[in-house]
Amino acid sequence: MIRRTAAALLITALLCTLGGCFFLPSVTPPDTDNDTPDYTAYIDEYRDRRCYRVLSSHLQSLYNALYTAVTECNTDTVFSVQSEDGQMQEHTGIKVALPSPLTNAEDAQTLFYAFTTDNPQFFFLGNTYSYEGYRVDGTDYYDTFCLTFLMDTAAREEAAHRLEDAVTDVLATVPENADDYTTERILHDALTARVSYDREVAEGTVSAAQRPHAFSAYGALVDGQAVCEGYARAMQLLLQRAAIPCTLVSGTADGTAHMWNTVEIDGRNYHLDPTWNDADDKLQHTFFNLTTEEIARTHTVGEDNLGVDTCTATEANFYTVEGWQLTTFDRSLIAEAVAKQVANGADMVELRFTADTFATAQLFIANSRRLRQYTDPFLAGESLWDYSYRVNEDYHTIALYKEI
Repeated sequence: MIRRTAAALLITALLCTLGGCFFLPSVTPPDTDNDTPDYTAYIDEYRDRRCYRVLSSHLQSLYNALYTAVTECNTDTVFSVQSEDGQMQEHTGIKVALPSPLTNAEDAQTLFYAFTTDNPQFFFLGNTYSYEGYRVDGTDYYDTFCLTFLMDTAAREEAAHRLEDAVTDVLATVPENADDYTTERILHDALTARVSYDREVAEGTVSAAQRPHAFSAYGALVDGQAVCEGYARAMQLLLQRAAIPCTLVSGTADGTAHMWNTVEIDGRNYHLDPTWNDADDKLQHTFFNLTTEEIARTHTVGEDNLGVDTCTATEANFYTVEGWQLTTFDRSLIAEAVAKQVANGADMVELRFTADTFATAQLFIANSRRLRQYTDPFLAGESLWDYSYRVNEDYHTIALYKEI
């Protein structure tokens, strides 16, 4: 489940007076100071983020202003935005004076989408925005951008500290000098161990307004409950902090709105879905570093994404790197692969098969007595533990879980 932002907001923003897009009764632009502030103080933090990179230079300059204003904000502003029913609603947030005006709603939508997509650390931003401006000779110019906050200044500061502590704890689990793939896997596994899928919000028994953090990195890493958007934003935040490029992908999965990630490992892009790798709090890696063609078996990438590249590489796929991609249904070879993972202390075993070997391998693994018969000789006097197992027929993966 994802919380829709830009597409829904555009409808609100075009109502009546453009949903908070108020105009000054001037026939000339307002006076501007010749000394334009430098909004690039923090550019090293985000210059390589996917959405920022694909923006026009004009929208990048406005993004710079938003980033600086939100980062340095320590007060709250109250402003009104017109809702879909025509009522004026008060919001708490920040008004940002833009270094140059927007001239259309589409650019405003793109700016908001890029800024909020790139920056999961700004978990306190609401999904409502507005803009104000003036009109000259029938042309509208929007020189103020208004962002809403989900909490006041004191609550934001406290929550930001809690999120930072959680991020620091997770990052501390990564060994020094770990390569990008290892870092990604450790952070992914730590995240899925820390968070549970919030079915109440996903199924609507608890509203998004009651539990807004379910859609954020804060919900995943601090509260320990999130829907797919929270998982994806938390994964993005952790990888960004580890200097691994990562962005959000919105679309559908099994016909339902869904969000996941793309990640860049060793210069190549991959799809990563931490939510679907955490089904019922049972870790798996079926959706760990897939190609675009592979993810398309179950997911559909939306058309409104920014900075999402086609993924064709397979080198950093979990099963490829770990050596658990099998091209055989030979019982001894399957048993040996299982035994290697068990001998290393694993309490779960994962294997991926080719399409033509999967069905036979599944039948073998379903027979625990037979699998144990073949596996135990590789375990030097030990025995394969009792297990339950899961299969994914779309990706030909099988995961065995030690029964506790």
